[in-house]
Amino acid sequence: MAIEDFGGSVLGEKIELVDADHQNKPDLASAIARRWYEAEGVDMITDINNSSVALAVQAIAAEKKKIDLVVGSSTPALTGSACVPYGFQWAFDRTGSRCRQAARW
Repeated sequence: MAIEDFGGSVLGEKIELVDADHQNKPDLASAIARRWYEAEGVDMITDINNSSVALAVQAIAAEKKKIDLVVGSSTPALTGSACVPYGFQWAFDRTGSRCRQAARW
């Protein structure tokens, strides 16, 4: 629906949504990312919600010079020790989350 709302294209190129189940397994996620980037022409992978999977996909994205946008993982390694120029992280603030949870109890 969002693709359709956006107009279905960017700079004259059609936007296409593909999906797969990595089953929270880094090796499977790496294989999917590699296939998408190498064989299927995918330019960006997003909605990666597990730290080990996110790190694995980010490594493949860096190797292929493609973009990965991590949405659910909050490992500091993504923007620290495993940081790459093609990886982006959209995550919550873990410290702030703990403070809010503590306040509710």
